[in-house]
Amino acid sequence: YDSDFIADFYNVLDSGDTLYYSWGGNPDGETVSVCTPTMYRCNMTGQRLVIPDEVYYQGHRYRVTRIDDDAFHNDFALRHVTLPQSLNYIGFTAFKNCFRLDTIVFTGGNLTTLKNAAFPVQTALVLPDTMSKDMASIMKLQIYEYSQMLENASSMAYDRQQIINSYVGLLEQMKNYEEPSKY
Repeated sequence: YDSDFIADFYNVLDSGDTLYYSWGGNPDGETVSVCTPTMYRCNMTGQRLVIPDEVYYQGHRYRVTRIDDDAFHNDFALRHVTLPQSLNYIGFTAFKNCFRLDTIVFTGGNLTTLKNAAFPVQTALVLPDTMSKDMASIMKLQIYEYSQMLENASSMAYDRQQIINSYVGLLEQMKNYEEPSKY
């Protein structure tokens, strides 16, 4: 028995990648989160990852609605991620230190929670038309959270500089974001 084990089960995708899932944070019993397998290890994937809308485990179907904190932290191979339509939550530092991650494609407009530092600032976000207003609201909320973090940051210059760098990256993403055309 591994006391550091977090995941409740895993699933091997068609691509050969293994993703780990948890029922934590999903009290309905019908949905799951992509999570880290243990406290000390993240999901490690190939260069392209498509997270499925649903997974099957022991004869039951579960919708994937969350990516938990640190789920892909330090996955150095990952370059492109397609998120499921069912996704409504991306946790704190979910894709932190995924330095090669170029693109995240959002396929649905259900995202309601995007935690700070969820992905590297250089990552391009591809958003569906249905998400544009919601994403702008989420980004505004993140700017507020960054300002709160700056106010509460320790006096250490390093902590403050990390927060400022993340904030500037978020502003760059917003500057480059264009509303989808209505045509």
